[in-house]
Amino acid sequence: MQIGEFLDRGAISLRVSAANKRQALKVVADIAARSLKLDAGQVLDALVEREQAGSTGVGYGVAAPHAR
Repeated sequence: MQIGEFLDRGAISLRVSAANKRQALKVVADIAARSLKLDAGQVLDALVEREQAGSTGVGYGVAAPHAR
């Protein structure tokens, strides 16, 4: 299997900008909510809560934000 088999092309957004971590998480939440048919506010809250428990950053400006 390749990672591309797991990705939803509709959930990929190019050339997104954010001034801070919260704005970046909001962009992720909006995309995830649209793709998964969830409430964007609830997704953002879950991402922020997860990030407070420990950073999802892996270094060099790369992160893998996630939540239950």
